[in-house]
Amino acid sequence: MNFLDELPENARIILRVLTKKSKLGLGEYYDSEIKSFLDLKEYKYLRNIYFNKGGISFNEEILDEIGILKEYRIKKPGRDKECGNKLEREIEKI
Repeated sequence: MNFLDELPENARIILRVLTKKSKLGLGEYYDSEIKSFLDLKEYKYLRNIYFNKGGISFNEEILDEIGILKEYRIKKPGRDKECGNKLEREIEKI
């Protein structure tokens, strides 16, 4: 069951689509730009955010750069931890 199914009909969902210049806005990296993570090749961290934070997505360029193939992209707002785990297993095989 998706968490969106549990929300009332009149609930508003905010979706942040981040670009390279966007600030992450989470935890200890609150003020860090996405570009910083890309420069450090922290792709796994960014993929984890994509699959586990329902209100955060990235633009197409970033999704491509961090290795989220089209067949693994999920409907946002929403999250899918299992899809993320499946992608990580595929990446580990390479």
